[in-house]
Amino acid sequence: MVNKKIRRELLTMARADQVMRRGRYPWNKNKDRQRAKRLFDIITRYGWPDEQMVGTEGETAAWLIAQHTDFDIKLQAHFLKLLRTCVRKKGAPAPHLAYLEDRVRVNQGRPQFYGTQFRLNKLGKLTLWKIENRKQLDIKRKRIGLEPIALYRKRMLSKTVTIKKRR
Repeated sequence: MVNKKIRRELLTMARADQVMRRGRYPWNKNKDRQRAKRLFDIITRYGWPDEQMVGTEGETAAWLIAQHTDFDIKLQAHFLKLLRTCVRKKGAPAPHLAYLEDRVRVNQGRPQFYGTQFRLNKLGKLTLWKIENRKQLDIKRKRIGLEPIALYRKRMLSKTVTIKKRR
């Protein structure tokens, strides 16, 4: 049974997250912190908001908030642990796990597994963050439901990137 109240709250938080990230409002790290704290509170009470509890869009919203908890790597790693269990139980899509796994690893300064994370280099150019076991990358990506790295990279690099100074 879908918890409509939690689903609605997660969707509202995710929309606000995306509006801010797309530059329509000034960057506000405190808003990210508030969303992460609320997600933590929801998880503490209900567990990871899986597709059964909040629907596909609600689970995606929870994942997005977790993905953007870069300011607290321990909390982000906690979210990853819970998402890992949820994916194993088929309550969330495996690609969400790949993105959050890579995000945590990058935030820890470690190579990523799945090649989902890009960073700006010193020249301001978007580049793929270092990869662990590059030779197996497309095999790992296919196994978790991601497109080949060449297609993903091409798609990522074709996007217009607007860089705004974060406060």
